[in-house]
Amino acid sequence: MKSELVYRIDRYARREDPRGCFEGLIHCGSWQEINLITSYAGVTRGGHYHKKADELFFIIEGEIAVQAREVIDGTPAASPEDFRFAQGDVFIVRRNVYHTFHILKPSRWINALSVAFDENQPDIFTPGADLE
Repeated sequence: MKSELVYRIDRYARREDPRGCFEGLIHCGSWQEINLITSYAGVTRGGHYHKKADELFFIIEGEIAVQAREVIDGTPAASPEDFRFAQGDVFIVRRNVYHTFHILKPSRWINALSVAFDENQPDIFTPGADLE
């Protein structure tokens, strides 16, 4: 069953000829910001969620474990879902999903946001901290 919190994106096309290979990675969504992230083995990133932005990730190299929980009224669900992604994987974390990345091997990854980050109104929330 496909998770609604985090889901892998399969290649939509692959063509090979004497010049090399073309692989279609992403054929969905609308992305306003694209970032390159480098992470060292043993570190943790994330620990937040976004109310407006979906995030797409492409693992260039390395391996990452992801824990994800849906956030309802500023509180994450009791049981996290666990995922593991490695070189070549593409996945999406949807908005209102608390996500934490545990870097298993040194990693380089592309991150795309469906809504560009705004320093004046950051769309990064910690569960419980944003309750009014």
